[in-house]
Amino acid sequence: MKGASLASARQVYELQELDQALDALQAQLKTLDARRGDRSTLDAASKALEEQRTRLRDLQLKQRAQDGELASLQSRLHEIEGQLYGGSVTNPRDLEGLQREQGTLKERIAKMEEALLALMQSLEEAQAALTKAEAAAPGLEVSWRDEQQKVVQEAERLRGHMRSLVVKRAALAQALAPQEVSLYARLRATRGGAAVAVVERAVCGGCRVSLPTHMVQRARLGREMVFCPSCGRILLVN
Repeated sequence: MKGASLASARQVYELQELDQALDALQAQLKTLDARRGDRSTLDAASKALEEQRTRLRDLQLKQRAQDGELASLQSRLHEIEGQLYGGSVTNPRDLEGLQREQGTLKERIAKMEEALLALMQSLEEAQAALTKAEAAAPGLEVSWRDEQQKVVQEAERLRGHMRSLVVKRAALAQALAPQEVSLYARLRATRGGAAVAVVERAVCGGCRVSLPTHMVQRARLGREMVFCPSCGRILLVN
């Protein structure tokens, strides 16, 4: 593009920086909008709390069932020992049978008492965890509301910043020739959002290809717009 000055190339680069800043702000706003009203954290905490309550109820039911079974076994053992030591059974075979049953019952009772101890430990842990979670629940709601307020405030701040950048962009675009704005728009759309590449040490900042010395010199003089022979971006030498 003959007749374009270094100043215009630099202005196009400034326009690009504004657009990239606006893109970044838009991405931040999108993230904030996704967080606005998002109760997933609270819902997950509520679900976890209900699961803890369910687990505690299941453990309590299991304890009651085992308590009942243990009481039944202990009652049967008491009955057998009454027969063994009460003198009501005298037949040797019957006594032998009662002794075998007594031994079996004692083994079952010992195992059940051990299992009940472990179950009681699990119950204590489950109750402690539930108590802690229930105490934390109101605070989670307050924290969520505070976070939502901050999200709204930050989104408004970003929108205000965007509005000021849009005004600057409009003024800068108006200062450029229409063909320069059109060229910039085409390159930005096809070059990943970067129409202008800064040259550093004779290397294109867009595609990292080494540039001929005469091309770098032309870009530095600024009498015309110079384009990278590899990626086609406008070259700017600071």
